[in-house]
Amino acid sequence: AVKKAKREARDSSENNFIPRARAVKFLQISPGEFRKLCILKGIFPRMPPRQYAGLQSYYFKKDITQLARDPVTATLRQLHTYKKKHQKFTYLKDKHSLKFLELSKPDYDLQRLVAERYPTPDAAIADVDDCLCLLSLFAQFSSEHSQLSEKCATLMNQFLVYVAATQSLRKCFISTKGFYFQAIINNQLVTWSEPHRFNLQIPQEVEMEVLKTFVEFYLEMLKAIMVYLYQQIQLQFPLQITDFQQSVHEIQQHLKQFNFKQTALQQTVFKNQIYKLNREVPQQLSFLVLCGGAQLGDNCTHLLTDRKVQKPPGVDVVQPQFCFDSFNLGVLLPVYEYEPEQQLPPHLSPFQFDFTQDQQKDEIGYIPERLTQLVNYYKQFVLQVKPEVVVMAEEAYKKERELLGVQVQLPDNDKEAESSAEEVKTNFDYEPKIKKDLEMDPELRMQKGMLSGRKRKVYEKLVEKEDELKTLRKQLMQKRRENRKEAVEK
Repeated sequence: AVKKAKREARDSSENNFIPRARAVKFLQISPGEFRKLCILKGIFPRMPPRQYAGLQSYYFKKDITQLARDPVTATLRQLHTYKKKHQKFTYLKDKHSLKFLELSKPDYDLQRLVAERYPTPDAAIADVDDCLCLLSLFAQFSSEHSQLSEKCATLMNQFLVYVAATQSLRKCFISTKGFYFQAIINNQLVTWSEPHRFNLQIPQEVEMEVLKTFVEFYLEMLKAIMVYLYQQIQLQFPLQITDFQQSVHEIQQHLKQFNFKQTALQQTVFKNQIYKLNREVPQQLSFLVLCGGAQLGDNCTHLLTDRKVQKPPGVDVVQPQFCFDSFNLGVLLPVYEYEPEQQLPPHLSPFQFDFTQDQQKDEIGYIPERLTQLVNYYKQFVLQVKPEVVVMAEEAYKKERELLGVQVQLPDNDKEAESSAEEVKTNFDYEPKIKKDLEMDPELRMQKGMLSGRKRKVYEKLVEKEDELKTLRKQLMQKRRENRKEAVEK
């Protein structure tokens, strides 16, 4: 009966899952091309109930059979032969053949891949966070990847212009890793980060070819999203952006015909103000200031700087943190706390705290003193001076919560994976054994994976015997203690 159950479990694993090496051989492509194909098609490794081919990655057989019929697989094979011919003609210095070969270079359709993975625009917007983070990172790369970084920078500018013009930004935060932003786009929460602008040195451990494949797909994905968003406001994509502020104002003038209403405090926090950025201040602040309803210019009301400068008459000189804290609270904070060469107050994260409610603790149970100050200031200034603004903001907040409560379900194979895994588990369950292997030391697991099947079975039996001996010793020691206690009591 045990042999039959083991055979059923092995058969069910082999029928539903296929190891990576066998999948590469079946598709007749190289391992690098297989990895690229999986990234473009959104196929991920799965955990089978029994690792019948050793410790390696497994995939659904159904996914691999679909890849075999996919036109992208055929295109990757053609690209492989194209590269070989290109190397050959380059070595022979045959310019005439190279010219004709480059004209017939095969290419795959990324628009079709985006449409397959995200059938609706809402599904794409719900999964755009990683896309924005990676594109903003590549937009700051050096001349080694100049063409790719230019594409990423122009597309990110188009996205930031849309967010600033529609004033969709709701939260912002500065950290050592960079700037974090959160916006509401098409009733979906979108969170992304932008790194600080330094000379980035790429570590040798990072595989740039893998990241380039992701960027290649994400560029087409963000283009499709931006076309949809610009069509909603009856504008043609892409916009010709010469000046960031001018493009934002042009879109805002265009949005007036749609009765575009301001429903959040963050949209009017910098209204009727003009800001000027000193040269050492990060350029992300121009995006933040425009999202708050302000303008950029020389005849300014606020000068943003990180160092001590001579104060012009009638101008408030503040540090950049003033804009972030004021925007998150929805109210302009006192200027004297943010003057140059002044010790700045703690910068609290809006992703962790709500500045309109009392008695909020962090993970340790500590209530920051700065949080109580911000809550008190919000109550004193906003509730007393601008009660109508609070009512409007609360109504908008409720609407946003209702809209954001409806989450978009991404078209993924996770449900199919769970259902098929459950069907396999009904035959025979080896999950605890797999968990035990995963909890093992990585070096021991690698050594165990290098053993043959026969030697691995012998090793597992020895380990089981050692475990049994340990449990027996513990039981005997416990019995001895109990006997001693009984003897002492008598």
